[in-house]
Amino acid sequence: MRDLLDITWAPLITLTAIAESDPGRIAEGVRRARAALERTGFSAEFRPRARGGIAIALDTLHQLTGETAALDEAIAELTRALTELPDGAPGGAGLTWDLAALRAKRAALRTDAPGADDDLRAAVDLARASLRLSADDVLLQQGVHRGLRIARAAADRGRKAAFWALRAGRTEDAIGCLEAGRSLVLGAAAVSAGVADRLAALGENDLAERWREAAAGSAGERGDDRSLLELTADAGADAPADPRHRTPLELLAAPGSGAPALPGDLRRRSLEVLRGQGGDDVQPVLATVGDLRAGLRATGADALLYLVPGVADPDGAVLVVTADGPVTALPLPGLAPDGRAPVAAYLAGGADRQRLEAADDGTGNPRERERAVRRWQRALDDLCGWAGEVLGPVLGHLGLWDRALAEAGLTGAARVPDAVRLVIVPCGDLGVVPWQAAVLEPPSGYGVPRAVRACEIAVLTHAAAGREFLRAAARRRMAPADRPALVFHGLDDLAWAEEEIDTLAAVHYREAVVHRPDENPATPETVLGLLGGRAAAPASLVHLACHGLAGPDPTESVLHLAPPDGEPSGPGGELTLSALLETPAEGDAFRAAGPLVVCGGCETDLTTRDHDEALTLTSVLVHRLAADAIGSRWQVDDMRSEILMLVLHDALGRGLAPPDALRAAQRWMLTPPDRRPPVRALKGISAAWRLTEDLRDRPDTWAGFVHQGNPAPAPARRQEGEDA
Repeated sequence: MRDLLDITWAPLITLTAIAESDPGRIAEGVRRARAALERTGFSAEFRPRARGGIAIALDTLHQLTGETAALDEAIAELTRALTELPDGAPGGAGLTWDLAALRAKRAALRTDAPGADDDLRAAVDLARASLRLSADDVLLQQGVHRGLRIARAAADRGRKAAFWALRAGRTEDAIGCLEAGRSLVLGAAAVSAGVADRLAALGENDLAERWREAAAGSAGERGDDRSLLELTADAGADAPADPRHRTPLELLAAPGSGAPALPGDLRRRSLEVLRGQGGDDVQPVLATVGDLRAGLRATGADALLYLVPGVADPDGAVLVVTADGPVTALPLPGLAPDGRAPVAAYLAGGADRQRLEAADDGTGNPRERERAVRRWQRALDDLCGWAGEVLGPVLGHLGLWDRALAEAGLTGAARVPDAVRLVIVPCGDLGVVPWQAAVLEPPSGYGVPRAVRACEIAVLTHAAAGREFLRAAARRRMAPADRPALVFHGLDDLAWAEEEIDTLAAVHYREAVVHRPDENPATPETVLGLLGGRAAAPASLVHLACHGLAGPDPTESVLHLAPPDGEPSGPGGELTLSALLETPAEGDAFRAAGPLVVCGGCETDLTTRDHDEALTLTSVLVHRLAADAIGSRWQVDDMRSEILMLVLHDALGRGLAPPDALRAAQRWMLTPPDRRPPVRALKGISAAWRLTEDLRDRPDTWAGFVHQGNPAPAPARRQEGEDA
């Protein structure tokens, strides 16, 4: 018992010292913990964690005293901890990450000293090793909630490690770090079955039963997804998981341990069975820069842009991949923490608006809601201006301004060049930004008299990761008019959306299968069949006019559809992201062909969890079933979105590819009313006064819709009229 108390002394004193700043007590705790470790009696899995606690105590000592020797000792303790950690034991991802973080810290403190470059390179390699170990933790998840927390923590680490790689001059490794973290999020969401069920499905019944017994004897999901270093760094936060509210033993046991508390041999054997058997979703093959270059060449895209918000000043950069040439990094002040004030203001305005709208039970103050909407609209305008300060320098860096402006007809060029095509991977909270509405100031030498929106001069496609771009690019597009399906589900609050479906059926898709609440209602199973996961002849186009709701995880992000026969309205009519991710796609996640899915409902390209595109309805559709998907970033006004949708389908009917068709529709909305080209589906539309509105300065009416999927243009048909 004395040894056990001594071994916990270092983390206990460290937590106390955070508040009391007492280096002497920390040093005493380290001495006692080290002396206890020299004696026998501790398990092979506990010793490395104890060394991790000692290392964090030493790092805290370094912070209080500035003594570099304490930091060196902390690194040595973590290095030894990793050598002692049994293969397959829990906690490896966290310990490896802590060692990476401390070596990056030492490199930053010794910028010009010998060994600094070695430290930074080692930090990058350790970070990538930590991300691989996080993939094992996701593989052994006890449910989608737990797996997502692990994956999101890994994605945040990948972003931090990307900046270490940039400082080390390893730009391709920076992309590798981002891809490793972001790919885990979709992988974690794709598996809702427990480990025991997956083991049993693979014929390992004895192993599955041992796992169930271990889970039954566990206290539940007591693990923490943060490493010990991350836990102590957050010790001052007023959160329920505040480390100061835990015992030292709980603190040592928490990081990365998860649930249940498994015998080491059981965990190792389970990993051996599940590795390579979980499919591409669970253990993704990461995209290399060579793969990305090939994808850009195949689709005709000019560049793949990773928009990476900084984690510490002066971090913040755009990583640029082109079909040829080296990967480059473009540091931008606007992406640094202090430069993203417009993003924070927009998120705050959106949260305020959502809060008031969610509480609207007929007793709220309409004026207060209107003021909230106006504040959100002003924040949106500011955000679009900020986004232009990010994308403008990228166009200059790529040398694309000349072609972009000429293709848009803004320079009077005699020959119209091909459109500029950009694939955007927004990381972190940059996933909330409507990049297609970015306000760009053309260079003065071109004589363009006004600012332009990004969608006026380029075709933009979004991707959750480079790997997801490649997945969509490999799929063959179906012709939308071959087997179209139109789905409407709603009440009086979606009257314009109902007219939208009726008009599409009458004008563009006379042979379409149409689903309405009172006629062939669309249940979740119906829509899954249309999407092709459970049908021999899937639809080529699925247009969904229904409510969508973004939630914090795939069990709460839903499309509201009709309940199955005989069931009352409620959860039975909800199609969740989990259901989409679990739907088979011709037995292969890399499906050979996919439909176009258009989601005209609310919040179908947004998540309320962290505003990252890695897990939204449209990203999941492209990940699993679709070649292209179009969804919305915010709650859209269906009175005006109906017009945009009808123009979109008109452009599709003229042969434009989905990303070009969305761009054409948004440019149509930007065009002054008296200069807009005619659109067949708009003839005879009700409330025709809507067609006289000038919406150029109303991005809230048109900029919410984004394209995810294949960025390629339509191959066999000249795309006339694209300047609509």
